[in-house]
Amino acid sequence: MTDHSEPNEARDALRRIWSAMGCAQNPDDFKPSVRAVMWGQVEKYVAEHLTGDLRLARENRELETVLREARAASTSIPTVEEFIAAMDAEAVKSIEKGYTPEHDRKHGPDRLLNWAIEYARRGKPAAAANLIQAARRLLAEPQSADS
Repeated sequence: MTDHSEPNEARDALRRIWSAMGCAQNPDDFKPSVRAVMWGQVEKYVAEHLTGDLRLARENRELETVLREARAASTSIPTVEEFIAAMDAEAVKSIEKGYTPEHDRKHGPDRLLNWAIEYARRGKPAAAANLIQAARRLLAEPQSADS
């Protein structure tokens, strides 16, 4: 094992390391090359992501994705007539299940509105709209003196 305690040996070892790293006898000579590499990487990133054809291609892909999603969403939105028909069908189903105005009064408008929120979250807007209408009817009824 070599003892590097003598200053000349340590200096020679540093010079060999610096030389292997491409420096000229001084560690400060290495710093500009690191800086140059970093700036080169920054310039490459900017060129790839913010300018020219690559930027346009990336933006076009993003726009195509947004348009695809918008087209898919627009096909799932019913027309007014379709929505009214769905609400009418939902009202018939509700009455068949026994959800009459008397039944709605037992639960009250707060509970009906909470269920409307839940149906909306589940993607059942016609059922939610019917519950909202039922709650509106209850709220529009005159309040009795004993309630």
